[in-house]
Amino acid sequence: VSANDRGEWKVTVPALIGGQTVQIKATIDATQQVSDSYTVAPDKPTIQAPLTAKDTTITGTTSPSATVKVFIENNLITTTTANGTGQWGAKVSALTAGEDVQVEATFSNQSQKSDVYTVIQETPTVTSQLVEGETIITGLANPNSKVEMWISARRIETVTTDATGHWRSVVPALIANQNVQPRAYFAGAYVDGIKIQVGLDMLDKVKSQWNESHVTVSGRGASKATITIK
Repeated sequence: VSANDRGEWKVTVPALIGGQTVQIKATIDATQQVSDSYTVAPDKPTIQAPLTAKDTTITGTTSPSATVKVFIENNLITTTTANGTGQWGAKVSALTAGEDVQVEATFSNQSQKSDVYTVIQETPTVTSQLVEGETIITGLANPNSKVEMWISARRIETVTTDATGHWRSVVPALIANQNVQPRAYFAGAYVDGIKIQVGLDMLDKVKSQWNESHVTVSGRGASKATITIK
């Protein structure tokens, strides 16, 4: 290719690959000059999301053979190398919800950083007893995050956790054998809690009446429940 009157030039080449080196040779008459060597920066690294609390392995992608540094809360934790297809993995101490994780891929003096990924709660949990007739459900998830309350595959309500991760949802009176499942949304990802089946309420106001021929026992329990008297 030839430079124009201002010394500018442009050339089209096959797609560059991270880690390749590029060097330019300029010739005027019999005089040649060679540029410095430039290394192609690696592909922007990614982290396989979501990252959940208690995870001890972080994986992702970048350019093949790139050096990958793993940072948690801006502290360098470990360094690894991407394989021939650009996949990489790193062992870390158990992650904690709310921590920020970022990686940096490097070739020579060229590097690229990933987006920042926030560790989310392992799973949202229910802390209250789920029995027929109950209208309030409480639990734990990531602080200041959204929690959807699903009952028998229907989304009933969306609530927000407080600064300590506690949440409270007001729902229609629960019915025995319904399935309750919290679903949390945090750092761009959904995490489903365990499905819990609504149980029967305890018998209430049980009383008995005696006469000469038989005993009458009565009380209040869950609707459609089978009551066994021994």
